[in-house]
Amino acid sequence: MREIGVSVTRLILVATEREGLRWSRVTTSQVWGNINWKRAIFIASCISLLPMNSVHAHAESNDPARGRSGSLGGFGYQERMTLEFRGGGVLPDDGIPLCATNFIRYRSSPSDTVEFVHDIMNDSLHFWVAVPAEFDAAMSWSAAGGGSILKDGSIYYIALRQRSAEYAGGKEWQIWESTNLSFWTKTWELDRDSVSNRSDTVLSMEAMTLRRVNGTYYLHFCVRDYHAMSWAIHWVKAGSITALKDSLKDGNAWHYLTNGVDTLKNGHKDPRVFKWNGKWYMLWNDDGVPRRVCLAEDTTITFNSFTCIDTLSEVYADSFVHHSELGSPSYIDSSAGYLGPGSPGMIFYDIETSKFIFWGTAWHQGSGARPVYWYFCVADSLRGPWSFVCREKVVEDYRSTVTKRHFDYHVLDEDRLVMIMEWDHDGDSRGDLFVWDYIHDFVVGCAVWAEPDVAEIEETISLHMKVQNRSSEYVDSVVPHVRLVGSGNVILNDGPIPPYAHIPPGSDTVFSWAYSAQDTGRVHWLGWVCRRDADTYQELVSREEMSNTVFVTLPKICGDCNGDRSITIADAIFLIGYIYRGGSVPSGEGDVNSDGRITVADATHIVAYVYRGGPAPCEPLARFIH
Repeated sequence: MREIGVSVTRLILVATEREGLRWSRVTTSQVWGNINWKRAIFIASCISLLPMNSVHAHAESNDPARGRSGSLGGFGYQERMTLEFRGGGVLPDDGIPLCATNFIRYRSSPSDTVEFVHDIMNDSLHFWVAVPAEFDAAMSWSAAGGGSILKDGSIYYIALRQRSAEYAGGKEWQIWESTNLSFWTKTWELDRDSVSNRSDTVLSMEAMTLRRVNGTYYLHFCVRDYHAMSWAIHWVKAGSITALKDSLKDGNAWHYLTNGVDTLKNGHKDPRVFKWNGKWYMLWNDDGVPRRVCLAEDTTITFNSFTCIDTLSEVYADSFVHHSELGSPSYIDSSAGYLGPGSPGMIFYDIETSKFIFWGTAWHQGSGARPVYWYFCVADSLRGPWSFVCREKVVEDYRSTVTKRHFDYHVLDEDRLVMIMEWDHDGDSRGDLFVWDYIHDFVVGCAVWAEPDVAEIEETISLHMKVQNRSSEYVDSVVPHVRLVGSGNVILNDGPIPPYAHIPPGSDTVFSWAYSAQDTGRVHWLGWVCRRDADTYQELVSREEMSNTVFVTLPKICGDCNGDRSITIADAIFLIGYIYRGGSVPSGEGDVNSDGRITVADATHIVAYVYRGGPAPCEPLARFIH
């Protein structure tokens, strides 16, 4: 692959992040002759703190391993990219956009409905537990959730709270991080009782939103305090994820959400912040009976002049005023059934119908069964008017605290988003925080890894790629690709031969390469898979997966105990220090006489080799020649 200027391209329509840029794309179809091709418009946004005044685009073509010759003289596709500068030649900060994908779709015919690309209730290939609820057998219920996800460079962050019945709700803020969405480590935690400079006591905390704008991190959150006995929305900011903890700990750094007229100080909670067409929006819960989902609009993420533009949940409530299951014609009467959204929900933009789709959660707390619903409303504009479309019962009868709620997502491109949700998946009254990793078009995913992750020059190690078929149908003509970043050679040596696969539904296959290191340093591989549509011969490509970094070193020299790549009396002294003084471990092979242990005899062996021409360290049969 040839790259020109800034190295920000991926092979075939797949976006990446390099050198401070993020690429997103919009894919459209175009018919040339009798062949249907896809055309991709790439949009770049700056994720660097420095302005970027010039970027080069490029065009490339590639011949997959199998297919028919097309009118462009190749076997499959040709990619062209054109970059248009906006905003005076400086690419704008990315913010967190509202998700404009085909992940969720509105259908008006034959009847109004909303459908998902994936069955998220049963799609085990796409979700896993990221952060479990902190478990204590004495607790009647607990939950890790109320969370928000942010991708910052190559790191994913989740901000959440831990809550339980015994601690009267939320008791601790936490931030976790991951580079691969599957293994998460705790970055920091802050107990609610450790907040200083507050005139009142924080009794509980709930949902929050973590965002980054122009190099500054913002955390919008809500707490219930002792003085007001009600919920209030606040925000803090900092120059780093780590510094957010200090801002959160200092009550003087907290800002009430207010526009100078309305202060979201009494009875408002669970903020969800996103960006759309240059403006910032916030969903939140009005903590009444029933709870209302409100939507505010502003030009800045601080919302210091916001306008409340709609209350989305009321159209759902109004649709069931006379519904018999509520037991009363008035939904405002709590005995009729509690239409309480578990979170303010999420808004998506359906690029096919140009409709905004609101996805909310509600449950009924009246007598009898307590079902949990997902409900959906649509509008032509974020300002409404919103119309109720449909709902889906996701829990038949949930008797304990409802922990199936609290959504957030991060948009990576128009084909992929990462979503998190607090969800009691096993009915144990403990809500764990799940991650859903969605890819729209391509049903084949790949994972790449290396064994081992340290190699010496001239040593051969293995690179593996597991290719999964995530669809309900056979996948044909899967071709693995790998690109080495660093020195060395990669040769495919295991997998379906010739190198393409036919994978049954829900199955996977593994390809393996042999890698021979040629120079020291750090190397990694970028791997992806593609397949051809049997009808259109159109190439479909998975997202690119990066292997773990492999560190390539020079071969170790037996007897070079101090790592200076020579064998001298200094190595014997180094061994003596290791044996008698607890010094550093020898960098090379210290068992120079090959007797299976490191003793003073090895130091003596080195001295004999250096001064008397004795056997070389680790020379075969050396242990018999003292």
